[in-house]
Amino acid sequence: VSEERRRLAAWRWPQRLPMLLAAVTKKDLAVRIHGLIDRLCRRGGLLHLWGHSWEIDRFGGWDMLESVFAYAAERLPGAARVTNGEVARAAAKARSSR
Repeated sequence: VSEERRRLAAWRWPQRLPMLLAAVTKKDLAVRIHGLIDRLCRRGGLLHLWGHSWEIDRFGGWDMLESVFAYAAERLPGAARVTNGEVARAAAKARSSR
């Protein structure tokens, strides 16, 4: 089995497919992200929003981003929110314990 196939198999597609479908089945980006947040609230997991301010400027996305953050804040307790550094440390710890 090639290295690429092994990596794809390790990605656990059956568990990840519902999140992918939640992310791509609606036209409106905010509605898609709301769906991901709702699913995470039900099932647990991690949602990482990534982008650059110039991209948000270019597409006029600041209001949408504010609405997404407000939606997440209403549904996620403060203890469920983490920084990128916290995620990186948890991932490193998980890798080192294997």
